[in-house]
Amino acid sequence: MDRELLLELGCEEIPASWLPSLTNQVGEVLAAELRERRLGPETPVETYSTPRRLMVRIERIPERQTDFEEVITGPPAAAPQAAIAGFAAKRPRHRSEVERQVMEDAEDAMGLKMRDEGLALLQGW
Repeated sequence: MDRELLLELGCEEIPASWLPSLTNQVGEVLAAELRERRLGPETPVETYSTPRRLMVRIERIPERQTDFEEVITGPPAAAPQAAIAGFAAKRPRHRSEVERQVMEDAEDAMGLKMRDEGLALLQGW
């Protein structure tokens, strides 16, 4: 189920000449922040303004963040065991998850596949 988002900012009197660009900026910044948090809007961002209000409306945003998976390149597979252990110790995962990966930039390197499951938008409410 998707959710609607309406953000209304009340403020002091904004000069009329500032309103068009400020209104667009608020919408663009909000959409960029949502995308950065893996909650990209599924519909166009609508913006409205009056001299004392800035409003952003997004008809549909996802109810959950998208899942994220990343492979982190580590030392070469032929590196000393201490280097591999050091690489594993810096990551918040168990050492057994460090495995040999075929990377685009390094053919035979150790790597760690990190997976972050998306959270619910209103988790805990």
